Amino acid sequence: MTTASLSKGDEFVIGTPGSVNIATVSVGLGWDVSKIRSKGIFGIGAGEKETAVDLDASCILFDASKQMTDQVSFQQLKSNCGAVEHTGDNTTGDAPGADEVINVNLSKIPAGVQSLVFTVNCFSELTFDQISAAFITIFDTVNNQEIARFDLSMDGGDHTGLIIGKLTRKDDGWVFQAIEDFEYGHTYIKLIPAIQKLL
Repeated sequence: MTTASLSKGDEFVIGTPGSVNIATVSVGLGWDVSKIRSKGIFGIGAGEKETAVDLDASCILFDASKQMTDQVSFQQLKSNCGAVEHTGDNTTGDAPGADEVINVNLSKIPAGVQSLVFTVNCFSELTFDQISAAFITIFDTVNNQEIARFDLSMDGGDHTGLIIGKLTRKDDGWVFQAIEDFEYGHTYIKLIPAIQKLL
């Protein structure tokens, strides 16, 4: 299967109308360690240095009325419905491949859930203009194949929150849409009003 390369606004169908061909997917976030320029003391020690970047991936579940029904984050690694699970917090961004992964069992998403929205927040004091690269990858976990990838532009200025994309029900399948909307907020809770405008 060829990996679909997504740009902002693109949609990718997961499964087909009438049947969910892919029952479970993993949504992974990867980012590079940022290089921050230091002035040093009296010019001594000036230059670029690598610094750990703590980004936090979350997934928020919404019903058809745009109300949050459930979520996973570094503070709650498994949704109450049991269908969505966060594999754990990465505070540095120096792991190979995806740094944080959220597993989604599409076949077990409650019927009342219409959309799953994926977000990233700068938990540390850094902002997105200090992050050199980031990407989102979607894996078919049954066949262990990457099915879609979204390389972020990272043109986020001094924002601290990012709405990456959303999974939305369509017929009996799901559609992922790449969003990349930068906002302010160190936690996913701060992004909810902006998310609701996009649903």
